[in-house]
Amino acid sequence: MTTHRSQNSINNVVYLQKIIYPGATAENYYVEAEKTEVLLKKGRLPDVRLAGKYSGPEVAVILAQEKHPERAEKDYCIHAYYVEALLAAGLCPRFVIYDRVKEQLAQIRPSGILLIGGCFDLPRDWYASPKPSEDLDKRGVAYLEMLDYAQENELPLLGICAGMQALAGKFGALLTKGIEGHSSGGDADAHNVLPAPGSLLAEIAGNSEFMTNSKHREAVVDKIYDRVKITAKSTDGVAEAVELKQPWTHFVLGVQWHPEFFARKGDRPSLAIFENFARECRLAAGKLKELRGDRFVVDLMYAGTAHNITGRAVYREIGLGNRALVHKDLYEKLLLLIPFLKEHHLKLKIFDAYRPPLAHKKLLEVIPRQGFFAQDPSSSPHCRGTAVDVALCDENGRELPYPTAVDAYTPQYAKDVQAGKTDAFFEYLQKARHDYQGDASPEALANRDALKRLMEHIGLTALPHEWWHYELPDGRSDKYPVIDF
Repeated sequence: MTTHRSQNSINNVVYLQKIIYPGATAENYYVEAEKTEVLLKKGRLPDVRLAGKYSGPEVAVILAQEKHPERAEKDYCIHAYYVEALLAAGLCPRFVIYDRVKEQLAQIRPSGILLIGGCFDLPRDWYASPKPSEDLDKRGVAYLEMLDYAQENELPLLGICAGMQALAGKFGALLTKGIEGHSSGGDADAHNVLPAPGSLLAEIAGNSEFMTNSKHREAVVDKIYDRVKITAKSTDGVAEAVELKQPWTHFVLGVQWHPEFFARKGDRPSLAIFENFARECRLAAGKLKELRGDRFVVDLMYAGTAHNITGRAVYREIGLGNRALVHKDLYEKLLLLIPFLKEHHLKLKIFDAYRPPLAHKKLLEVIPRQGFFAQDPSSSPHCRGTAVDVALCDENGRELPYPTAVDAYTPQYAKDVQAGKTDAFFEYLQKARHDYQGDASPEALANRDALKRLMEHIGLTALPHEWWHYELPDGRSDKYPVIDF
């Protein structure tokens, strides 16, 4: 995805510049406040970006403000390490000032949101007693509007330091000031953290302890919350990571430390945070949405090995796991099934959905012969997020009878295919055709035909030789490009 340039923003662009002010220890990026204020006074919307050309999913990044002695007022700024970490992960940062935030976001149309650290005021009611004298300021309002936009548009979000506190407080956590012993600096090793088992942070960084830096004077109060969960703590019990119990998308993470400092040193957990954030932004840029809810049973074949003709858990190998992602156009059609499924006490089991191109290539290593997997990811609607492999099942998740299993799987054929013996399997695969009328039971044939009528009713197209495969009618066209993972 290349950098988006709105027609309304062409003449409103202001560029960040790298500057080392006297007394500063490092370069930061700055935009002189006057440049944005002049545009705002003219009724124009500032479009703040880096000089140069950058590709990749666009991420909206809230800016900080600093005042230096030789400047009359505060300038917008951001530490260079944030920018370096985003660019290294293949992301294209776009920057947000504190006025007309929602309009800026509507102009950028980002694929992710980054809330950086800094000093600003959040609502007094978010703090445990004693409460601060200050209340929500202009920058704090901007953070809340960024959070609203991320939630409304189901975008990946990474909150760092104060960005984590804003995320936690917005969803009901209490904050506290005056944390001692946690301001040793961004470059210094400070303490270990241990991710909670099963958390997003554990998925990203692993289940073992790792070292972080520490540079903060406020923190999330350590207690049980209705909507927020603390998923890592420092050795002295201070909350170091938060997630939501019901996140709007897979990646919604707040960390108290500064991974952008350690990422430049090659620290693996810090790099992994930005790499995983970037991956989720690429999926969002491809307009993929995750199928969830009690009427969808997600059991992706290639996330495990037990019922998989290739015998490889390639979705887990590449980090996708058991997540059913589809293009939003397909997602909206599949939602139309829910009233029917509820009425008839049925569920739709998802065996395959979006297939990353890397996963497709790995599957071709096992079955290279034409007639099963498309010979190139660009030929597969799965790699565009426009196809699903499905079967109806009962309320308990048990599949209804069909002429074959999905993918014509049997343990013996899987064993043969993995050994390179595919002739018998491809002969058996003929039973998966929609026009097959052989030795399958009348119930299995009726279920196959009923599924076809149902899926065609919501506007999907069947694949003639696979009773389980349905796709958008134009799902192989340039309208839906292959989506990188």
